[in-house]
Amino acid sequence: NNITIRGAAGSELSGEVEFFAHSFVFTTTASVFFSTIAAEPTDSVWNFEDGGANPITFNSINYDTTDISVSVGRNIKEVYVMGTSFVALQGPSIREITSDCTFVYLTGSTQLNVETASSATLAWVMKTGAGTLTIASCVPISFSLPQTVADETYERISFRGGTVAAL
Repeated sequence: NNITIRGAAGSELSGEVEFFAHSFVFTTTASVFFSTIAAEPTDSVWNFEDGGANPITFNSINYDTTDISVSVGRNIKEVYVMGTSFVALQGPSIREITSDCTFVYLTGSTQLNVETASSATLAWVMKTGAGTLTIASCVPISFSLPQTVADETYERISFRGGTVAAL
């Protein structure tokens, strides 16, 4: 139903998934208890730094970023049928793609690029050569009060996207 992926400088990538499942009948020939569901992972955990020096791009410009969170919500609803234990699933009522991240601006022109964008692409390289998350038709919807430290401006920005794709 909903999925959220987060990354922050100096930490491992993390995620949350909310989903609905229907009950099903096991047969004697195939059972979840006797089948291999997933193999033991052999790769190391992905860290925020695995995306390279500047893993976040907005409107074709790389930004220094301290953290990012991307959420994709389909908002499927459970519909309970009276008198039974059956639960039907109603299709997505509201699809919502959002992102929050903190950009570090070294120049005023890069800050202006974000604040004046009407629609652009936000891309997050999660692991160089292995995975990129791309949000198209991405529009900034809110800005926090920027904080300036040693001539660098930190600004928390929320985005709303039209479509999301992952490689």
